[in-house]
Amino acid sequence: LDSLKNLLKNHPQEDSTQVDILTDLAFRFYQTSIDSTLFFAKKAYQLAEKINYERGKGRSLGRIALGYSTKGDYISALDNYLKSLTIG
Repeated sequence: LDSLKNLLKNHPQEDSTQVDILTDLAFRFYQTSIDSTLFFAKKAYQLAEKINYERGKGRSLGRIALGYSTKGDYISALDNYLKSLTIG
């Protein structure tokens, strides 16, 4: 977890690598901090949209869905899972 945070800190470029780091951080937090999962996953999705990174959009939507599912918000989880499936 600390190594991913350091990677993010040392990689200020808004590119696909940063999206991947954010989605990895989102996944690492899902068992300990759902709010952090959703924060990092949504941040990854916004950046992926901005740079038109299709794989990143799909992965980040999957992480958002994971966060909502873990929170017990199954409708939002399903919505995001389905959106992730429609992306390349």
